[in-house]
Amino acid sequence: MLKSVTFFLLFAFFIACTSTAHAQFKREINPSYELLPTDLKVYLLPDGGATAIKKDSTTNEVTLPTVNSWLADPGCYVTCHTKDETVGVYAVGNGTYVVGQMRIPGHYDKDGMCVTKLKKDEDMATSRRFKYMCNVSFNVPCQRESCWAEAKTGQWFASR
Repeated sequence: MLKSVTFFLLFAFFIACTSTAHAQFKREINPSYELLPTDLKVYLLPDGGATAIKKDSTTNEVTLPTVNSWLADPGCYVTCHTKDETVGVYAVGNGTYVVGQMRIPGHYDKDGMCVTKLKKDEDMATSRRFKYMCNVSFNVPCQRESCWAEAKTGQWFASR
């Protein structure tokens, strides 16, 4: 009788553990609470400007450096851009290149924009603070308009 009770308890524990793990595996991705890999693989589409997460015969793979310096939740990613093609990972059009992305305190809105607390009248693209973070994170010279940050990064999670 003791063996039967022990077996039943172990079996019940096993079922409880596997159903919890299964529920965690199936949960929806919430981009404000997810970390991207530091070597995110990005697949460039033939038209040159767009990117995709899924590889196929028409795409070209590049690695997008990703800095997860903000580990708390919620957080979101901003990309660092430059006009210098020698340091850019891929082109996004009009002589603009992405050099990497970094996670900062904030959350994604319904349009996939990284929303963070900015100082009053602060623009992410011209902010000294964001230029400094791009410079430190990716060793990109950020003088005047030579580099800037952008907030539209929610697409990484939509296509995963």
